[in-house]
Order: sequence, then C-alpha cells, then structure tokens
Amino acid sequence: MNGMKKVEETLSSSVNRLAVKLVEHSANSACAWAIHQPEFPSEAKRFKKYQK
Repeated sequence: MNGMKKVEETLSSSVNRLAVKLVEHSANSACAWAIHQPEFPSEAKRFKKYQK
C-alpha cells in the first residue's frame, strides 16, 4: 500500500508542475485571435516574466 501512496504523490506533484507551467506559458503569450484578447485572471499575473 505504501508504494501506491508514493505513486499517487509523484503523479500529483507532476500534474501540479504541469499546471504551473501552462499558466506561465499563458501569462507570457498573447491571444492567437486578432480581435479578441480575453480578460486575464489577476491571480495569474504573478507568473508573468515582465510586469507592466
């Protein structure tokens, strides 16, 4: 049972890192659509490389 807990913790950690990387990517890229740039969540602004 202990081995399963370790796998669960590793998987959870990996999913968390992936989610953070996706937010970082989204924070540092513009919308692909020329007309519409959706509202950006204020919680995700801390992941921007360059603050405006």
